[in-house]
Amino acid sequence: MAYINVYPTRINWENEPSINTPINEVNLNKIDYAVYEHDRTFATWDTTKANQSDLLLSVKTIDYDDETGVFIFTWQNGTTKTVDLNIEKIPVSFSMDANGVITMTTDDGTTYTADVGALIKTYTFTDSSVIDFTVTTDASGNKTVTADIVDGSITGSKLQPNYLADCQAAQTGAETAQGLSEDSAEDAEAWAVGERGGVPVPSTDPTYENNAKYWASQANPTVLANMSDVDLTTPTDGQVLEYNGTTQKWENKAQAGGALSNLTDVALTTPANGNILRYNSTSQKWENYAGDTILTATLSAGSTTVTFTDASIGNDSTIIIATDPYGVVPTAATQIGTTVTLTFDAQSAAVGVRIVVKN
Repeated sequence: MAYINVYPTRINWENEPSINTPINEVNLNKIDYAVYEHDRTFATWDTTKANQSDLLLSVKTIDYDDETGVFIFTWQNGTTKTVDLNIEKIPVSFSMDANGVITMTTDDGTTYTADVGALIKTYTFTDSSVIDFTVTTDASGNKTVTADIVDGSITGSKLQPNYLADCQAAQTGAETAQGLSEDSAEDAEAWAVGERGGVPVPSTDPTYENNAKYWASQANPTVLANMSDVDLTTPTDGQVLEYNGTTQKWENKAQAGGALSNLTDVALTTPANGNILRYNSTSQKWENYAGDTILTATLSAGSTTVTFTDASIGNDSTIIIATDPYGVVPTAATQIGTTVTLTFDAQSAAVGVRIVVKN
């Protein structure tokens, strides 16, 4: 432990009549503090210093003979100890015979032998009716043993005890699920089109005249018979619609004045299948009308435009735009002749777009 000087400068006492170094509290406390620090330092040294008995057990010198490999350690108390590294016993050659016996020769000519072959155990792989072993040797002489299960050799005794029971339980569950699935499929068919297994449902079935197909036909405005102010009874060729003021419905009747086109309040223009009659208050005539035309297209992912071209599009057409999913609306729409082009913000996924052309 190094001694620490507690005073950077001395007091340097002066005799009378000098008053530069008075014997007062400040100077006396400096002396008192220095004496205390010296005493504390020496006390610390006493507890941390090495004892003479310990120092006598420390190494004083180490001598080494590089010919024999002998170390001589000398302690402070004069005791010595010799350590021989036996460098003359260092192996200088190895050999192994055909039987796996290794011979080691040391520097001083001593030989030692070890039978490595005795350490290698012989393992025998025997084929059975279940396991078939194959031994292959590579170019380096390394051998590989492969075990294969003989085809058809696994019996129930080799399986986990509950395996067959679990399989049977799973089969039963699958059969039950199949029956429930078939029932659900028939229910889905009935609610969709009013049939079960392709056979129309009876009137006692809850889906009778209460399925998607039935209500779609009731809601289809392009079918004359489904209009709320039309009452048709087994229409036949050549019949016309006649308004009944009592029932306030259009009814099919045998035409009294010949063809429908001959009626003074009817104006037909090249009628086609599916046309309906629509009253024109301007001309005060019933006119054949092809109905709305629905056109569909797909806005590709990343694309910004989609184009519709159809003969039903005219300058006096009303275009109604819908997208799927709803909420994606075009930022612009242009019409040139029979072509309508819609512009959208680029979408991350394909979006279905349809327009309804009303003339």
